[in-house]
Amino acid sequence: FDNLAEIHLYTAVDSYKEFNNIYTAKWYLALAYLKSERNKECKKLLNEIINVNAPFKNKAKELLDELN
Repeated sequence: FDNLAEIHLYTAVDSYKEFNNIYTAKWYLALAYLKSERNKECKKLLNEIINVNAPFKNKAKELLDELN
């Protein structure tokens, strides 16, 4: 089931055109990666979210701090 969520969220990231939608999808994809212990991919997305001041920036920073 976790893998299915990753597939759908990855597709959403690829298809969204609006900034907020892209980074909202990336946030949830990062959470899916975290749940399936794909920490490297999770951290990469969290850094992207933080670096562009996207929605969920503060939550992404908190989560990244916990992972490091």
